[in-house]
Formats: sequence, structure tokens, C-alpha cells
Amino acid sequence: MISADFLPLIKGVHLLSVLFCLSLVMYVDLRASKLLFTPLAKQDFRVFENCHRTLNIGLILLWITGVIITVEIIKYSLGNMSPKLLAKITVVTILTANAGMIGRFVLPHLKLHRGMMMGDFDLHIRVWLGVTFAASFASWTAAFCLGMF
Repeated sequence: MISADFLPLIKGVHLLSVLFCLSLVMYVDLRASKLLFTPLAKQDFRVFENCHRTLNIGLILLWITGVIITVEIIKYSLGNMSPKLLAKITVVTILTANAGMIGRFVLPHLKLHRGMMMGDFDLHIRVWLGVTFAASFASWTAAFCLGMF
């Protein structure tokens, strides 16, 4: 059990982590959208890599604080888990898996295609990138909304 004095602090860190990560995802998605009209520059790729590393740190912080909050809510009994809490855990699991896919497949692919516009990529690659970025944005938005409402 965690002290009642620290729980509001942990909840605040958790909320700030969600807001920070959501903001970072929105920034990367907007920056990536310019690739429709301009070639992928070396500096763009560096920004994507750095943002991805930073996002991974945010995810770790989100999981740590989320587990602490969840344990406090359910009091070590899974019967106390609400459908909303289960939805939150599912969404965060999906966005964590999506972040892994971005790091493992999307970033290496973008590195191979520096100097090209996204419109020059093969259609199946453009679809894959679009689905990955959309899943990321949707998952982060859902995580934020589930936490706020």
C-alpha cells in the first residue's frame, strides 16, 4: 500500500505523462504529415528518432504510475477492476505495442527512404505508415479521454 499523501502526486505524474506523450505524438504526426509534400530530410528523421526515445521514457513512466494507481484502486483483488479500468489497460497495451512497431519497423523504413516524399513510397508502405500513425494517435487520444471522463 502506498501512503495516501503520495497518491495524488502519483496521479499527477501519471496525468502529466499522458499529456506529454499525447503532445509528442501529435507533434510527430503533424511533422510526418509534411512528408506528403516535402522529402524526408535527415533532421526530420533525427527528430522522429529522438521523439520515439522520449516517448518510450514517457511510456515507462506511464506504466509505473499506472500500475501503482491500479493496485491502489483494486486493492489486490481483480474483482474490483471496473470495465473502464480494463479499457485503460487495454488501450495502453495497444499503444505500447504500436510504439514497439514504430521503433522496430517504421523508423528503419523511414531511414532507408530519406530524401523521398511519402507519396513516392510504395502504396503498401504508405498504408502501413498511415495505419501505424493513426493507431498511435487514436490510442493516445483514447488513453487521454478514458483518464479524463
